[in-house]
Amino acid sequence: MNIEVEEKISSMVVCSQKNCPWKGVCANHYTAGDFRIEDGIRPILSLINGVVNCKTFHSKGYGYEYRDQPKDVGQHPYRESGLMDYNCVMWSELIEEGNNFSI
Repeated sequence: MNIEVEEKISSMVVCSQKNCPWKGVCANHYTAGDFRIEDGIRPILSLINGVVNCKTFHSKGYGYEYRDQPKDVGQHPYRESGLMDYNCVMWSELIEEGNNFSI
């Protein structure tokens, strides 16, 4: 699903999709604070013709009572950014997918 994102004001992709079912657990949602950026779920994001697409948006959950989590999530990047280890997706990680078959 194509999602709304904030302009590139930081190195991380900031999702501003208000109706996201996973906004309470996602590391890239604009409501995420320091703890969720580090430990929240990592969404599966890509660029399709210049628009950010989230494959986690329509993911089914596990059915947890308190804080359900989606099944389709990205793997932890295991990278250090200063002293903090972040789980959010950065702009530099997005890969452009395009329609190369138009004539």
